Amino acid sequence: MFFQDRDKQFLTKAIVSELVQALKFKCDMNEHNYMVVLDLILQDAGENVPEEIIDDQYNTAACDAVRPYIFDFIDFISDLHVLTEIKRITNSDSIGGDIKSSVAQIVGVEMSRSGVRDSRTVNRYLPWLVSPPSVTQSTPNAFADAVTNVRLLSWLLVGALQANQPCLPIPISCSQYMADYIHFVLAGFADQSKVFFFFFFISSIF
Repeated sequence: MFFQDRDKQFLTKAIVSELVQALKFKCDMNEHNYMVVLDLILQDAGENVPEEIIDDQYNTAACDAVRPYIFDFIDFISDLHVLTEIKRITNSDSIGGDIKSSVAQIVGVEMSRSGVRDSRTVNRYLPWLVSPPSVTQSTPNAFADAVTNVRLLSWLLVGALQANQPCLPIPISCSQYMADYIHFVLAGFADQSKVFFFFFFISSIF
């Protein structure tokens, strides 16, 4: 029995917090539980999930609980090594992609929420997007950062395409910035790929 409305959300907040710790590989989580918690969040956001979780007693407010962790989710989907780490933990070739795409979907839906879908959203979550590097700045570090950013944009696209509601995490007005990043990566590939380290990065957009 809950004595106050806010007490109803304690369990949801605890579950979401545990998910975030698992995504940071600071605790273990059962392979199935990853998707159950992610589906809980997506269902609360109005998304279709394979197996709906009955929450007719009260609103789970999982979206509200996950909002403080959006930056952690962004770090997760932009990390090059998470798929390998999840595969090592779960011994599954597919679950890593499912987890990462669901996390990207949550981020995409959150960034697309009515009332926040404008340049302020981009400035808050992706401040680097509006300052793409120029080809003359094609240093190894700049190239590696650009590949990481393009990887993140790619996963946000995957997440947005999975949504069953209109999902536009990045406004159309920012399309030129995205094109500039892609152009920078393609233009710098010939030079930077001479070094194995950068060939590894460019081969791992996803």
